[in-house]
Amino acid sequence: MKLISEILYAALTILILVLLPFIVFTLVTSKTDRLGGIQSFVVLSGSMEPSIPAGSIIYAKDAKEFHIGDVISFKKGSDIVTHRIVHGEKTDNKFSYYTKGDANNNIDSEVVAQKDVLGKSIFFVPFVGKFVLFLKSFPGYALFIIFPTVFFIVFEANNIRKEITRHAEKRAIQKLQAA
Repeated sequence: MKLISEILYAALTILILVLLPFIVFTLVTSKTDRLGGIQSFVVLSGSMEPSIPAGSIIYAKDAKEFHIGDVISFKKGSDIVTHRIVHGEKTDNKFSYYTKGDANNNIDSEVVAQKDVLGKSIFFVPFVGKFVLFLKSFPGYALFIIFPTVFFIVFEANNIRKEITRHAEKRAIQKLQAA
């Protein structure tokens, strides 16, 4: 039983110290761009396959300029789309872009205005997006964030309590031996 407890403790420690910062970074960047101007998005469709598989997380950063070949994430109505720039235009000091998914045969029908571009892809993590979508739900958040953190805190509090008890017993024995 003690071995299982130690293995579980080690696994949760690794989870909290290694994966939790990545998970928190991804969750925060999915809501705001305040961490270095980076935003994260889950790629829901296969329009960018094979270069970016469906279910990937893409991290995009705002840029001053975008060029042909850049993969950008942009607002399209209430959706966020990630496609590659195939052509750009400048009219009245405003840029607009023609985009296309790598797996699509045709260029997107709507032109993307500069103001709708959220950022340029800086990297992506394949297949983790489905997990992140689950983490954004209450069951996922509770299972992978709240439960391990509470377990870790309770486990550490128990270790502190044991150490305090050992220290108190040691002092009591020392007093008895001195008397």
